[in-house]
Amino acid sequence: MLRFIGSVVLILAFLQGVFSQEVVGEHNVSLGDKPGVYAIKTTISGLQGVDIARVVYLIDTTHTYIKSPNNSFFDDRGSDFIKFYVMGVPATGQIEVEFGVEVANAGEFAFQVEFQYSKNEEKKTISLKRVYLSSSEEFLADQGATSNSTEEEAQKVFEETKAQEYEEMKIAEAEEKERLEQEALAAAKKLEEEKLAEEKAKQELLAQQAVEAKEKERLAEELRAKEALAKQEEERKAQEAIAAAKKLEEEKLAEEKAKQELLAQQAAEAKKKERLAEELRAKEALAKREEERIAQEALAAAKKLEEEKLAEEKAKQELLAQQAAEAKKKERLAEELRAKEALAKREEERIAQEALAAAKKLAEEKAKQELLAQQAAEAKEKEVAAQSTKKYTVQLLSLSNFSQERLNTFCKKYKLPVSSVTKRKVGTAMKITYGEVSSIQEAKSIQAELRQNHGIKESFITKVQ
Repeated sequence: MLRFIGSVVLILAFLQGVFSQEVVGEHNVSLGDKPGVYAIKTTISGLQGVDIARVVYLIDTTHTYIKSPNNSFFDDRGSDFIKFYVMGVPATGQIEVEFGVEVANAGEFAFQVEFQYSKNEEKKTISLKRVYLSSSEEFLADQGATSNSTEEEAQKVFEETKAQEYEEMKIAEAEEKERLEQEALAAAKKLEEEKLAEEKAKQELLAQQAVEAKEKERLAEELRAKEALAKQEEERKAQEAIAAAKKLEEEKLAEEKAKQELLAQQAAEAKKKERLAEELRAKEALAKREEERIAQEALAAAKKLEEEKLAEEKAKQELLAQQAAEAKKKERLAEELRAKEALAKREEERIAQEALAAAKKLAEEKAKQELLAQQAAEAKEKEVAAQSTKKYTVQLLSLSNFSQERLNTFCKKYKLPVSSVTKRKVGTAMKITYGEVSSIQEAKSIQAELRQNHGIKESFITKVQ
């Protein structure tokens, strides 16, 4: 059963100027349900305008850290500290940090508390007074009083037993701790700027990074032994990749040049075929006009022949009427008529031969036109067949510094299975694409689906290399 012992009010120490004087903090300490267990609650106010903050309790792993369900901040347990990261300060400017600790051997223990925060891009560190823990209820009661003499006596007792140990440890690890703390603060601030609208995802990512950091720390010794060899291998692979990429680029340029020349040749051939087709149409029109002229001439000759026959018939009638008187004249006229008939017959034969030659010439021109049309159709079929082999895809990312972790984060954000995307190394960049189709229209449909169902607005269609 928890027994309320008292609260210890510790005002935060001042380090620099007016900036730090705005922040006030206090610690409330109570005994737990068994000896050596304490519940600690830290309340810090005056944090209006603070961007990010961190509370550091210098408690080593000799003493057991107990998480509190009432604590809402991301925590990190190190070999000699417990840290709580504050990514967002409420409008009230006040935060509360709660946790428990079990003191080793149920003895006495004292520790320091540091509060680090950033405001208006200026970083400050404030050291709070020590927190004193003891199994003695009378000691805690005395510690909760505001008397300076009581506090000084308690401080003296714990400084004699514990303070020297933590001071030595703090001095020995000061430089390493400061570096790690600065890196953690920088990473936390950057994450806050990038993921402000996705707080829950950010917390999960920070937790994952903390787990990975611990795992990396455990494997650090082993990795350092292999680091030099791995670096040499990486440089060799990078050089091979650069050479391969350069060769691939040269091959692509040669292929592109050949394609351009082929397209130019095909365009020239198409233009030539179009010119031949135009000439053929002109010849057909000329042949048609010639055919019409010949037909008109034949019609005129036939009409003239008919008129001559009518005239001849009339002459025959006249000759019959005048047979007796003009026998000799009739014989002469008959001879002339036979000569004219022979001439007319030869003219008809000549006209028929010319018409036959024109029809033959027209048939030859028509055959040439059909051959040209067939060749144009075959060229078009070849062009369509060449286009049907093209493949298209939707490009989502182009990463110069690729990592599987970044790709996993992207897929998780937009709810895409990692197996549904394709990675292609192009030069020094990794292209991340989705889908593969044979037409631009199908690629546009995939792009619209990604925009509507997954919220991916930044993408573009490209050919599959």
